[in-house]
Amino acid sequence: MFLFLPFVFLSFRAQAADITIYQDQRALIKKELSFPLKAGISDTPLVPVPWGFKPSSVLIAPKDRGNKVEALEQNFFGGWTNPSQILEKFIGKEVELKENKKSETLKGVLLEARDNLTALKVAKRVYLNPRGTWVIPSSPKEGFNPSVSWKMKARNSGKYLFEFSYLTRDLSWEANYAAVLNESSNLMDLKIWADLNNQSGIDFKKAHILLVAGEPHQALPAAVSSPRPLFRAMAAAPQGIIGNSQNLFEYHLYPLPDFVHLKNGSVRVSMGEAFRVPVKKIYLYDAADLSGNFSVYTRVNPDYGADSQGEVKVIFRLKNAKASNLGFPLPPGKIRVYQKDKSGSLEWLGSDSLPATPRNEKLSVAVGGAFDVLGQRKRVLFETGPKKTKEGFEITLTNRKNSDVSVKVIEHLYRWSKWKIISSDQKWKKKDAQTIVFEIPVKKNSSSKIDYTVEYSWR
Repeated sequence: MFLFLPFVFLSFRAQAADITIYQDQRALIKKELSFPLKAGISDTPLVPVPWGFKPSSVLIAPKDRGNKVEALEQNFFGGWTNPSQILEKFIGKEVELKENKKSETLKGVLLEARDNLTALKVAKRVYLNPRGTWVIPSSPKEGFNPSVSWKMKARNSGKYLFEFSYLTRDLSWEANYAAVLNESSNLMDLKIWADLNNQSGIDFKKAHILLVAGEPHQALPAAVSSPRPLFRAMAAAPQGIIGNSQNLFEYHLYPLPDFVHLKNGSVRVSMGEAFRVPVKKIYLYDAADLSGNFSVYTRVNPDYGADSQGEVKVIFRLKNAKASNLGFPLPPGKIRVYQKDKSGSLEWLGSDSLPATPRNEKLSVAVGGAFDVLGQRKRVLFETGPKKTKEGFEITLTNRKNSDVSVKVIEHLYRWSKWKIISSDQKWKKKDAQTIVFEIPVKKNSSSKIDYTVEYSWR
């Protein structure tokens, strides 16, 4: 069933608002409404709202607290979701039906409009479920999209200004980082963007946007008014980011500095940038990243983890500190790493996800696999008995580069909770209860090895 609506715009008009956007598809909308009211009880005009609007979350109050006006009743219209619902409003009225194949127009009185039955009376004939496009003379008084109105009680006639706020779905944001490495891969220029996604069905013109990093459980905190710049001008601090984030409860708030025309769709807004951030390039070999799901099977089965292999990964480590030209609560998001080739063309190296990172904390960015640095893990010993299992591994690291490297090797002791290293030809450190780490230098165009044996025991 098709419906043609002459001279009717189906999208919402743009609204000015203060918007607090969370990262879980929810948002808090605040705006001002102005209504002319008569003395006594009167109804307000309909106010369009998004499809994800939550009626129970509405707060509306007069701006001038001295005005004697109060909301007695709130009415919510959820919008039309199919043509039959709209046609029901025109039962008993004259409508048109344009037949698509015959290019003819039927004019008559609409007798019935349901999902499985439509009846149109033309002269002395009744057409049941005719095919074509319906043309209605006007739009329903409620409009087509969701809207809300109130029954107000005012002491005096006049124009009243209200504060109106509500929660809605289908607005979200995420941070995106673009990192450009220098030729030596020891410094990084960082650009941060906020990608705002509006699928609410409504445009917001000249909106103050406040972004929240954190996940409220149920009730959302109130938005902070008077947004301030997120980052100060880069001319004042050319080497780094100086943030102006705010704290609310356990969340970080990021007010965008300028008005944003948040159309239904997506928009990218700059959050700032940092230059010459020191980074450390790390080669990481983690061939057997197995969880410690301990059982009789993991204790004595010779096949468990024996064939685990993996590539040597390239990781960049940095510290979110002022000394590194950062020192700002970084929101979670995706980071893409680039570097210029010899011709000066920017090339993409890889992407990673960054967690929320407080100031003065370290973070890691995994870029991809190392082409010229290789790792091989081979089991060379396995002995098991009633209360013990011994397992030995030989790990070979090969460097085909024309420069020396150092490889961090992570070994997970995944068979049982109680263990001890009974032999090792390389120094190791205990990272946690089930993990040890080796730092192995590998000279250019050569190989280095690790040979160790671990013993697990149980009662």
